[in-house]
Amino acid sequence: MIPAHGDHDYVRHGTTSGSGRCLPAPSTGPGSIFDPGPSRKRGQGNRHIGEVSIPALGSLIVRGQVPQPRLTERANVCGRFRARVRVVSRGANSLGPLDPYMERITWTPAGFAATLADADIGIGPLPDNDYARGKCAYKLLQYGASGLRMVGSPVCANALALSLMGGVPAGSASEWTDGISSLLEESETQLLARGIGARQAAIDHYSFQTWESAWRAAMRIA
Repeated sequence: MIPAHGDHDYVRHGTTSGSGRCLPAPSTGPGSIFDPGPSRKRGQGNRHIGEVSIPALGSLIVRGQVPQPRLTERANVCGRFRARVRVVSRGANSLGPLDPYMERITWTPAGFAATLADADIGIGPLPDNDYARGKCAYKLLQYGASGLRMVGSPVCANALALSLMGGVPAGSASEWTDGISSLLEESETQLLARGIGARQAAIDHYSFQTWESAWRAAMRIA
């Protein structure tokens, strides 16, 4: 079995009970569909914080699995920097205190990549529970492939992706505030360099091309 997501040791134990043949590989993607967006110049309207999301996120918030203080802190950052949270999703659940700062954009196969590239930074929050520890870091990989700077929860697979792509790990409410604020305060030169580094890391570590030989060997494809 080849789990293509989550923390390798965590998923390996859950799928094979510590035995059997398990070849771990990360989620991969074709970097060619993601074009890095131009660095947005300060003073030209609102900054945009992008998030690819799913309808279930709203229910996680309602059940308290995404702590309300973290949402409140993010809302405070938006007010301070005149930032908008651009949520790319097919859901419509409320995000509480973030609602006044939100722009909802329907996810489509043809349009989501361009929407991401037009953002300034990407965010990848996750609760630290059994379900999240088995998830992949695909949201962060999309940000990296788009040349976005990112802040994310360092939960299992996310932790490695953040490290490789120069993202900012954030757990507590204050870490989220400081992480997002630090990226929004960086100079255009710093933002551009960070975005270029994130995209190159996504290609080097997570692209189809990088993992092609491993997948072929595992599937015994010549």
